[in-house]
Amino acid sequence: MHLQGIPDEIICRAFPTTLRGPARIWFSRLTPNSISSFKELSAQFASHFIGEHRYKKSTTCLRNIKQREDETLRSYITHFNKEALSTDEADDKIFVAAFTNGLRKGKFLFSLYKNDPKTMSNMLYRATKYMNAEDALLVLIQIKDEGALTFPGKLKGNPSKRPRDKYCRFHRDHGHNTSDCYDLKQQIEALICQEKLQKFVGKEGMEQNQGAPVRRENE
Repeated sequence: MHLQGIPDEIICRAFPTTLRGPARIWFSRLTPNSISSFKELSAQFASHFIGEHRYKKSTTCLRNIKQREDETLRSYITHFNKEALSTDEADDKIFVAAFTNGLRKGKFLFSLYKNDPKTMSNMLYRATKYMNAEDALLVLIQIKDEGALTFPGKLKGNPSKRPRDKYCRFHRDHGHNTSDCYDLKQQIEALICQEKLQKFVGKEGMEQNQGAPVRRENE
């Protein structure tokens, strides 16, 4: 594929289709959005399976992993996945139970209690959505006074029929939480495309965009 000049992102997407058994399980447990290039993906793959002969831990060690009060969800996921990949079993129910048990009390844990995920893939998908919502709220807090955002008016519809326990700091009205605001996320995406939020973009992402066509559709 390299000889044919296939783009890195296509190679990364094609690679898992060749995997079976333990290799497929390993790939499914990678943290979403944690791989930035095929070089990084292949290095992690080789590192994990070259060391396969090493002693594997029991899944009981996962019960000791706890999210610290000052630890972000991203950091906890990375820590948990690292330990999970070194265990000697591949039972999704055990991993889901251990992951949930280690989470500190908060909105994400409460959402899992209301609708518990059955697989780690589903767990990580929901965690990614939650982290993206947290990121949108963080951006709003930091740029709300810079004039970059266009604040909308009040929400449409009968206010008495909207939940009073949910408040959107973007609409400045009750009805949904700020972290779930579709309009806010749309504006943030537009500002990123206009390169007006460079201080929130990682250094790696900026370097990749220089001198190369940006494939906005896939992103």
